Amino acid sequence: MRKIFLVLLICVICMTAFVAHITHKIFWNHNVAIKVNETENSYRIYAAYDKNRTEDIQNYIDAKLKSNHIFRNAKIDADIILDDHTDIYVKCSPGRLLIKLDKNKNDLEAYARIKSLGEGIKQKLAQNE
Repeated sequence: MRKIFLVLLICVICMTAFVAHITHKIFWNHNVAIKVNETENSYRIYAAYDKNRTEDIQNYIDAKLKSNHIFRNAKIDADIILDDHTDIYVKCSPGRLLIKLDKNKNDLEAYARIKSLGEGIKQKLAQNE
């Protein structure tokens, strides 16, 4: 009798863990978080989104920045100087994006372009939530 109870208890625990894991995956993949932080010296965009949207977001950024070479790989962690001399830091992995612009290293046009990019990313992610 104790063995049957123990086996049933283990099965219930395993099923509960499995259901919790699947539920977490389903809800996490549909959550979108976007944070924009601006100070006197920097502008920062952070986004977390469904991993399946990574290529779409990366293509959007490449198109907005008129660059075909930033997102060759799914993961990036680098300082990047664009063709127009905009200097940004990009950290990207599936479902995650961080872009930082140092206002002291860039002109007003570069700042406006990256700020517009941040607004566009917000809108693009909000469209398909």
